[in-house]
Amino acid sequence: MTKRPVLLGAMVALATIALGIGLVLVIAAARDSSQGSAGADVSHSTKKTATTTKPGSAATTTTSSAVTTTTTTKTPTAAPGVTPATTPPTSTPDPPNPADAYHPHPLPPGISAAISSCTWSAANGGELRANGTVTNTAGSTDVWLVTVVWLTHNQTQDEEIDEQSDVYDAAIGQSTPWSLSISAPSPPANLSCALEVE
Repeated sequence: MTKRPVLLGAMVALATIALGIGLVLVIAAARDSSQGSAGADVSHSTKKTATTTKPGSAATTTTSSAVTTTTTTKTPTAAPGVTPATTPPTSTPDPPNPADAYHPHPLPPGISAAISSCTWSAANGGELRANGTVTNTAGSTDVWLVTVVWLTHNQTQDEEIDEQSDVYDAAIGQSTPWSLSISAPSPPANLSCALEVE
């Protein structure tokens, strides 16, 4: 008659151990879930110890195996920043040299002159051209040296590009047309002309 209570006690002890293990697994799973949502590395280790005393025998201690769960979450690496391209500073042109400035020549007494056109032409490989008239109202001679000076405007002053001369007859009271040109492969910027008569 003593075997039945012993067998019943053993069954109760086994049921208690099984219930303890189940509680450990449930608690471990709940902790893993809460830690995983925070994006950190989590490691759990839990041990459950149960002590059972059988009638007519010494106390028996049972320890369940440790249950360990590790969750790892990787943080994505941020893309490297893009450095904006820098714009080089605009260079400032050198100031003009006053020595390069053109200074007009006054016309002789009794002589007047006019410039009708001052241009660059692509004809003949590129030419600077100018034409106009010279008028002798009271000059002492009938022969005049006419010089055209082609100029470019550089910031604050006019500077000479090139010049061309020729001799023209202009008697007193007479107006004489003139036309001059010189080779120039490319058109200059800010073109203008000046006229000298001698």
